[in-house]
Parts: sequence; structure tokens; C-alpha cells
Amino acid sequence: MPLIAVLGFGVAACGGGETLSKEAFVKRADALCKQYKARAKAVEQPKDIQDSADVAQYLDEVTPILKEGLAKLKALKPPEDVQSDWDDYIDQLKTGTRLLDSAAEKAETGGRYVGDLVKLQGASGKAEVAAGKAGAKGCEAAER
Repeated sequence: MPLIAVLGFGVAACGGGETLSKEAFVKRADALCKQYKARAKAVEQPKDIQDSADVAQYLDEVTPILKEGLAKLKALKPPEDVQSDWDDYIDQLKTGTRLLDSAAEKAETGGRYVGDLVKLQGASGKAEVAAGKAGAKGCEAAER
């Protein structure tokens, strides 16, 4: 599985002070998730997941993109009926970024980072479910 698929816990970006209608929320989240997934996908993936230098370089490039999206994503104001699912989605993205940071640090020092990437896959799966429940199908996962 390509690393981008594991990292594909879609991110969106948009601010806003008022609660969005369900239709506006889904439209905005889906469009913006697509934008951030495209930016992350544009980063050249490591050719060998066991090559810690390549993995570290990749994570150093892709993690800030995903963190930027997460920061903006938190500003979205979903309708009340999907707020809980959206909060779950955000929580899984936060878990994912912590795992990315941990994996990057380990890769940079020659440590064992693959376990963090496996855990990241689990967080990505949970995020996909939560995004789907919130109606943001475009935020479910990166294209595989």
C-alpha cells in the first residue's frame, strides 16, 4: 500500500464563524479535503518504506501540509447533528499528526518508525468512518 494511502486521513481547510448548513458543510469540507489531499499526494513518496532517510524526508515534507489542513479544518462549524462525528474525525486527525511526528523523529534518528505508520493506518480507518458519518465523503480517505 502506498504511504499516501496510509496518510490519507483527509484534511480540509476552511474557517468560518457560523454554523454551516449540512449541504454547505459537506460541499465545503469535500472540496477542501480534495485540495489538501492533492497537496500531500504531490510530495514524492519514499521508494522503500524501510529507507529511514527517505521516509524522514517524506514525513518532513508532508506532515506540515497535513497539520496546516488540520488547523484550518478545526475552524469548520458543522451542523449540530453531525458535530459529534466531526469531533471524532478531528480527534483521529490529531492522533494521526502525533503519529507522523513520532515516526519522523524515529526515522531521522534511525529508530523503529514502522509501528507508528501501522498505528497511523488504524487512525486513518477510524477517521474515514467518522468523516463518512458526518457526511463528508470527500474527506474519507486518499485515493488508493
